[in-house]
Amino acid sequence: MTSLDALAGSRTALLLLDYQLDFLSEAARLPVGRDQVEELLEASNELVRRARSEGWEVVTIGNAFRRHDVIGNLFRRGAAVAGSPGCALDPRLRAEGAAFFEKWRGSALTNPALIAHLAERQIATLVIAGVFTAGCVKATALDAARRGYQVVVPRNAVADKSKAVSDRACVFLERRGVQVILRDS
Repeated sequence: MTSLDALAGSRTALLLLDYQLDFLSEAARLPVGRDQVEELLEASNELVRRARSEGWEVVTIGNAFRRHDVIGNLFRRGAAVAGSPGCALDPRLRAEGAAFFEKWRGSALTNPALIAHLAERQIATLVIAGVFTAGCVKATALDAARRGYQVVVPRNAVADKSKAVSDRACVFLERRGVQVILRDS
């Protein structure tokens, strides 16, 4: 597949991973590369518009790391700890009304409620966008592929600490059968 056009009419969900203040705002505790934020948000908002016009399910997912995970929280600089202000979704993401699910591990599919939500809607294809490409995006995409979903990652709708890290993660995903497309159209 070279574009999202091939998904027209399919049972598709757009998963928007970790568009949280602790990763995207100017005061982020664990920021993605600042040079990627605007493109990420622009591409992601376009994906949301497209998803809604195509009738896809739109799902936002946010980290809510457990307070008792002291070592993990230290490693993440206290980012996205459950109940903290940084867990909030960045208001620049225009996904109002989308279903929301928390996660506390890399793959969004470790939340049984999300699995049930997708199954109830007979979703077969996941379009995955968000942060961090080499972390949660990769973990979710590989988990989804193992579970039998068709997985598509729009390259301009993912970000990491640098474009180089994000690019390497996309190459890794392609080598494992995930469809990474250059644009969202």
